[in-house]
Amino acid sequence: MSDQSDKSDSSDKSDPSDWSDDPEIAANTLIGLIHQATYLLRRQLEILQRQFLSEGGFTERLYRARQGLPRHPILPPGPRQHPGRR
Repeated sequence: MSDQSDKSDSSDKSDPSDWSDDPEIAANTLIGLIHQATYLLRRQLEILQRQFLSEGGFTERLYRARQGLPRHPILPPGPRQHPGRR
């Protein structure tokens, strides 16, 4: 006697290929995935909007970062020159 189940029994839906054969179940699954993706994208947009309002856009953040830098950057010393030599 074999341990394999009878493949002609269509009541067992544990095999993934079984549900994908039913267009109604496949369509409902896709609709669910679309709703989930829409929800996650909406949350991401809300977070980005709050972040933009509190921190500003790229140009504003770049301006603030540049304001903290010295006006003329300190350059490393070049080769030493002796007085009187050019």
